Amino acid sequence: MMLQSALIFQKNSRQTILSDLHTDFAHLQSKYRVVRKPISPDALMLERAALQHEYISRHDFSRPIVLIDSDILINGPLAPLFEKDFDVALTWRDNADMPINGGLIILNNRRPEITKRFFSKFTSIYNANHSTRAAWYGDQLALRDYVGLNVEEFKNKDIIEIDGCRILLLPCEIYNFSPDNRYGSITSDLATKTILHFKGQRKNLMPYFWHAWLRPKISFNPWWRIKARQWRKKIHELSASEPPFSRKNK
Repeated sequence: MMLQSALIFQKNSRQTILSDLHTDFAHLQSKYRVVRKPISPDALMLERAALQHEYISRHDFSRPIVLIDSDILINGPLAPLFEKDFDVALTWRDNADMPINGGLIILNNRRPEITKRFFSKFTSIYNANHSTRAAWYGDQLALRDYVGLNVEEFKNKDIIEIDGCRILLLPCEIYNFSPDNRYGSITSDLATKTILHFKGQRKNLMPYFWHAWLRPKISFNPWWRIKARQWRKKIHELSASEPPFSRKNK
């Protein structure tokens, strides 16, 4: 779903899966290549960062790179972002401990050596300061340390420069949005949200949103539009049966 959602808005994108040695992707319909490396579940985020770094170091940067989690759906075009003069784009949220989400990192190809240097320093900070958080969250702590801003400062910044690297700061509210974990949060197409992140238990909502709102955009085949209406009806029915939502239980 993630790979196909990207193709809706960027038909000529090249798709690469970074993975372990064993995961089978033969069932996927998208055209893709796989870069594999041994990965320990006990050090998942640290080893993911290392594999990303290795991939980036060898990339020719003939085009930008979007590093993206598999529980994300692209819900709008990213092309307008690249009209801005930046090297790296990160998404921030109102979270003092981990203000930057590591599930989406955009690497521009304007100044490849600077972009590569950013990723090298990020992985160095991870290894040096947060290796005890190798399984989860260490990447986000390392990104926080690299940027060095508090939450209030993020709210007043667009592009910052660190060691010559121009970092575009994007609000998670638009570019890394996580709907509430309830069917009532996906009864519309969320058109104002460019990137949707179905973190944690929200993954259960991902296929519903995909079939209801994005899958029919791939083809003009009326069958998919009929199926989409059926999915939307199902979402509304499930939403109607949900208990009242309290944000404190989000």
